[in-house]
Amino acid sequence: MEDINNTEQTNIALPQTDEKPKKKKSKKGWLIAAIVAIVILLGVGAFFLLKGNNTTFTDETDDEIEDSIIDEPDDFAVTKQFANNINALDLEGIGLFSEDLAPVKVNGKWGYIDKNGIMAIPMQFDYAYPFHEGLALVYEDYYHCGFIDKKGNTVIPAQYERANHFREGMASVYKDGKWGFIDTEGNLVIPMLYDAVDEFHEGLALVANNGKRGYINKKGNVVIPLQYDFSSDFSEGLAVVSLDGKSMYIDPKGNTVIPPQEYDIASVFYEGLALVAKEQKYGFIDKKGNTVIPLEYDYAGYFNEGLAMVGKDGKIGYIDKKGKVVIPIQYNYAMPYNEGLAAVVLPDSTNTSAFIDKHGEVVITKNFVPTAYLCIPITSNNLYYGYRTDIESVVISQSDWHVAGHGPFSEGLAITIKDGKWGYMDPSGKSTLDYLPVRNQTSDSSWVEQQ
Repeated sequence: MEDINNTEQTNIALPQTDEKPKKKKSKKGWLIAAIVAIVILLGVGAFFLLKGNNTTFTDETDDEIEDSIIDEPDDFAVTKQFANNINALDLEGIGLFSEDLAPVKVNGKWGYIDKNGIMAIPMQFDYAYPFHEGLALVYEDYYHCGFIDKKGNTVIPAQYERANHFREGMASVYKDGKWGFIDTEGNLVIPMLYDAVDEFHEGLALVANNGKRGYINKKGNVVIPLQYDFSSDFSEGLAVVSLDGKSMYIDPKGNTVIPPQEYDIASVFYEGLALVAKEQKYGFIDKKGNTVIPLEYDYAGYFNEGLAMVGKDGKIGYIDKKGKVVIPIQYNYAMPYNEGLAAVVLPDSTNTSAFIDKHGEVVITKNFVPTAYLCIPITSNNLYYGYRTDIESVVISQSDWHVAGHGPFSEGLAITIKDGKWGYMDPSGKSTLDYLPVRNQTSDSSWVEQQ
């Protein structure tokens, strides 16, 4: 896509003239003319600058401009001061930034830091999760959880055994063997009635009792009966459900939109396409159930930012929505694109990971092991995710997604780990770990800053 910020040269045109060339001026004349030209150009530039939004610098549509903004990571750079603040904490655990705060663990307790690397909420919790909708789920001990605001104030006391973060103004909570839902003020809006629940998506929440699944609305009314053996959250107006071994897609009223199919795996829709698999081959369907990308891959991931991972013969690459391979199937490991970048293991090494852009160009190279965050489903029940190499399949459970390596970028920062040390990396590849002190080889008692 054309850079919308690099269009000034195409929008300032010099006036044309039919006059014949004049005699060559003296050096003094040329100097005066040059000065006048510079003044005119500065005036024109100032005019366009002051005119601001009334000047059009691109032929791109609003949607294209929005897409280009979405794909760009947040403008954040790791500075020496930020790195020193992070490294001084000697982090034992770390989380992604969300709503300008990130959970971190120091001396056995969790708290929150801001984007200066300064402690914003003291380390006092047994576990802490990222902020969502202004509130964060925290555990005072491993059996009691509640929610705090961004100042660290307790908004909902730690009275639940388990809970999930807020989404669409509601959070699921668990106590005495059953799940229900609360609002942001802590009111129990939907009673504790269910064996299992998921978050609200598009106004509906997945609930289950006695092994059967259905959906409720925010008033707690059952709008789609608990009758399915398997069901997903709603995404882009559809949910995938399974009954008697066949998968189908339904709308929010429970009407069947895509008739039952004998897929081994069927996922929710992302960016207009859904991943499906049959006889261990993966492909994609559209919202009419048509196969738009053939089931020919050994594995695949969902579409994000216009691209999806696909794999053959133990290697992974990326395709676009037309099924065209736009980044070669050559990597030992890969992750979905996030904020314009994707983590991969380079084909020339089994241990060198990097971030690539959407042209497949390596933009960051670090000798870290990538994480398996939202990677490739490699079991038929979608419960486990991991990556495959030529030798073996490495399976990482959902609860272990945070264990190691490059996490996805969030608010312009990704998680990194090296030699047991946690840190953050910006989109340029600069990491807080670059500023860790290292021993000088000539003296055990002296320390130097690693540049």
